[in-house]
Amino acid sequence: MPWLARSRPLLVLGLLVAFASPAWAEVCNGSKVKKADLTVYDQAVVLSQAESDQAIQTHLPYGTPQCPRLLPHREYIVCYDLDHRVPRWAAYTLTSADLGPARRLDAFRTDPRLTTDESAHCDDYKGSGYDRGHNVPRCDMNRSPMVQANTYFFSNMSPQRPVLNRGMWRWLEDVAKTAERAYTEPRVSTMAAVQNLGNRVADGASRAGTTGDWSAQAERVRSMRYEDWLRDKVVYGTPDTVVD
Repeated sequence: MPWLARSRPLLVLGLLVAFASPAWAEVCNGSKVKKADLTVYDQAVVLSQAESDQAIQTHLPYGTPQCPRLLPHREYIVCYDLDHRVPRWAAYTLTSADLGPARRLDAFRTDPRLTTDESAHCDDYKGSGYDRGHNVPRCDMNRSPMVQANTYFFSNMSPQRPVLNRGMWRWLEDVAKTAERAYTEPRVSTMAAVQNLGNRVADGASRAGTTGDWSAQAERVRSMRYEDWLRDKVVYGTPDTVVD
């Protein structure tokens, strides 16, 4: 039939578009972003090879540490652990132009680049007693609603005990913003923020009235591995298979 013949190219094109688009994300209750907007935001993280290479060059200028799965965003890089379904580390470049106030969007959801088995899910955290803790802070990504909303992917979340997530971890996020105001182009990462604790401890050695071996304490903090510092404070894995 003539009309059917004419429709075939359009049908094929439609199928190609459907397969090229990211999967529909699982969105948790409480999101302040419409699902139609989240669909658009999800598509923005599916980068071309050239875009991925540019992101890595921008945010990992000194080389890429070993990582089982890199998930590049234009604004940052996440190293993702496929076995435990949590980020291992994150890295990004922060400038003064990137910072600014914005309301929380709470758009917790799955990352469309991951399969169901590779991703954590909303129910993993429900009633677990653990916070959904950002690796890349949402407050460093307030440059647009889309960029902030995409920090709520579970690929950027680690189960954190509330005392850490709302205490020291939040302070570490503030350290990065404070450093940004002091330096023109700082390189920030979760590990760099942890190591900055050693410098903060060392400052106490020169203050009048302080007691104890502050320099030894500072060196101990500086030499701690990421896993050592977080032991007994954060968990590794999704709450249903958590490893303390």
